[in-house]
Amino acid sequence: MTKIMVAVVVGVVVVMMMMMMMMMMTTNNLTYKSAIVKRNEIVVSIEGCSAITRVRQKERMDFKLSIDSEETCLKNEECDRHSGLISTSDVTLGFQLGIQFCVMSYEFFLKIIFSPPPSETMGKCFDIPILPDLVSEKVSALSKLNITAIDAINWSGRKIRKHLRNDAFQTWTNHTLRGKGVIVYSDLPKANSWVSNRKGLSSSEWTNALKMSSNISAVRAIPGRTLSTTRCRHPDCSELETLGHVLGQCPKGELLINARHRVRHALAISLKTLNWEIHEEVHCVSSDGSFRRAHIIAINGRLKRALVLDPTIRFERNLNQATEVDIEKKSIYEPCLPYLSQKYNVPLKQWSVIGLLFGSRGTITKFTWNYLKELHIPFDYVMSILINIIKDSLQILHHQLYFN
Repeated sequence: MTKIMVAVVVGVVVVMMMMMMMMMMTTNNLTYKSAIVKRNEIVVSIEGCSAITRVRQKERMDFKLSIDSEETCLKNEECDRHSGLISTSDVTLGFQLGIQFCVMSYEFFLKIIFSPPPSETMGKCFDIPILPDLVSEKVSALSKLNITAIDAINWSGRKIRKHLRNDAFQTWTNHTLRGKGVIVYSDLPKANSWVSNRKGLSSSEWTNALKMSSNISAVRAIPGRTLSTTRCRHPDCSELETLGHVLGQCPKGELLINARHRVRHALAISLKTLNWEIHEEVHCVSSDGSFRRAHIIAINGRLKRALVLDPTIRFERNLNQATEVDIEKKSIYEPCLPYLSQKYNVPLKQWSVIGLLFGSRGTITKFTWNYLKELHIPFDYVMSILINIIKDSLQILHHQLYFN
């Protein structure tokens, strides 16, 4: 058994030696294919046919070359101080940029690895063009994009694009006129899906909605829109004709502004499908004797909860606006809770007031969405409400601009 094993080992060694000798005796012309830069390395692709590979098709071999010092390997000069490793599938050596690389034969590579470098140049030389350092090139490209983060060199393409989008959005928000209120769009980005999919909007509605989002609709307060005055075109109104004024305050569109408040009925229908007892436009009396009108009263006996909901549509200003609206509505309706508690026979401790802000340009904040999500109102339903708000606002704007 031992003799058989020894014979097998000897046979394998003999075969390997014969293959090595065939490779070393064979000198082939190698064809330069390509040079690929990877960080501070160049991977050079050549194509050759050795004694081993002749039986198969021509195979492509990748290798790398390294110069220990800053000396270059020039044509018809010595190529020394090479170092590296070899594997069964390719020849892999270390490398430095900007050299003229001599490619001879497989015998040349074997001598580089297994013996001291040759004292004279062998075979034919193939010139590798001087290639730029990708690290320096990437740093230069990032600087042109005004990306100065220390670790930006390691960022992926996706992260760079995200940074550029955020930077462009921040520049937009800093504009005094065109950036007014646009910061609200960043609070709940998924609510802006209509910008890309146009769902629920015609082409003209989508175009004009984009103009509203950038605050460049053709109202008189926009610079260059009129040579006479920036005051409202409605004869009974002397306010500046800004987009916010047109969409929420101008008496010319007052009826349309009131009709846009159908968001109240849409929320009431949604809550009713979720087994809430709903009452709309409820008359109530404050603790100081003044009268109020609650938009939505929602009562759920199973949850032992009663709500006064007041959805409000206003022109967007900043991210604190939703909290301010909620505080404002609480100050109005909380004095009415004792009256409502007695009217609906619900304990006072179960009552709460919620002010819900919707932007007149179809925006919604996380503050408002978190309340709606708590009430289990689907996001798709909320998106349909936002699309209707955009359409109603466009109708108000069109009425202001084109009807006397």
